[in-house]
Amino acid sequence: MSQQNLSGGGWVLLPQGAIDTATSEQFQNRIQKFLEERTQVPDLLLDLSGVKYLSSVGLGALIQLLKKSRETKSAFALYDPQLAVRRVLEISKLDFLVVDPVSAAASGPFAEYIARKEAARPPAKKI
Repeated sequence: MSQQNLSGGGWVLLPQGAIDTATSEQFQNRIQKFLEERTQVPDLLLDLSGVKYLSSVGLGALIQLLKKSRETKSAFALYDPQLAVRRVLEISKLDFLVVDPVSAAASGPFAEYIARKEAARPPAKKI
């Protein structure tokens, strides 16, 4: 899982593949190590564009991150989930964590990253 430090002090983590029973422990361990390396819990954006599958165990890992961010009053959001992952988030009522690229690019701790990603996105095809 790669990571990027944002100029405003926040961080972006970019998990890849599936977050499921086989990988959730590794995912949680990497997140835990990331958090332990910092003196305080940073604003954290998970760019889910590379995640193809999210199981209920993966949802549990996201819920733990959400709880931690609420305890420390730090921002936590999800960005650019693929359709299958977005559906799991909607069913589990965690889709409120997915940032709207238009409003997030205008302001907030992840504006710089989201604006850059959205600008690099190819234009939508006309039907």
